[in-house]
Amino acid sequence: MFCSSVIEQMECPCKRYLHRSEPGWRGFALPRLLDGRSALLVSLILGILVALWHLPLILTGQQPLLDLPWLVAWSVIFTWIFKGTGGSVAIAMLFHAWDDTLISYGKALFAGADVTQLAWLHAGLYALAAVAIVVLAGPNLGRQPVAQPESIAEPMAAIE
Repeated sequence: MFCSSVIEQMECPCKRYLHRSEPGWRGFALPRLLDGRSALLVSLILGILVALWHLPLILTGQQPLLDLPWLVAWSVIFTWIFKGTGGSVAIAMLFHAWDDTLISYGKALFAGADVTQLAWLHAGLYALAAVAIVVLAGPNLGRQPVAQPESIAEPMAAIE
């Protein structure tokens, strides 16, 4: 209740994104896909699924085509964040909101070819970050989650 009222009072584009896809992608799908698979493989699978989910926005011109490969790199970063925070969907939601807000303001500051250059820069930075995470953290994308109390150990076992 309190969170809902705080979010409603926010005067930034990020409030549009706080209740969107992360509970489904990171809260539901990611832990189940991680069961018995490497985090890198799961990130690539989820990245392709997220890219397909965004395909209607790309086909209608609401999102650039360049976002398809970016979404795959984005998934690697999200999996790394999710695992590094012990499975926090809230942090994933905040990261998603931060990125969407950043891009919304960035697009407002530029026009024409500059928006395309911004998209290339955005995609390139995320691709570099994803590669750095894989090189430095390995295919499991980082440390194992901290031991959890028994009441939530079962759902957390999937991200180990």
